[in-house]
Amino acid sequence: MTLVMGLGAAMMGWLLSLGGYVGGTAEQTDSALSMIIFLYVWAPAIIACLQIAILSFYKLDKIYPQILSDLQARKEQRKK
Repeated sequence: MTLVMGLGAAMMGWLLSLGGYVGGTAEQTDSALSMIIFLYVWAPAIIACLQIAILSFYKLDKIYPQILSDLQARKEQRKK
């Protein structure tokens, strides 16, 4: 988990650098501002849409009642 967080932070730094961001200056170039907007607005929106698309294939809600009944049956069988 820590490795992924580190890589995510590094990727943001690399992308900001690619956009021409210069730290410690009050004014940034248009490309740097565009990259900042992309990284803090559009990238999270794209990732959220991808997560929603992936989770639409997650069928736990449909099989949850069956899981509960199986667990209850196992519990009853252990009592005997």
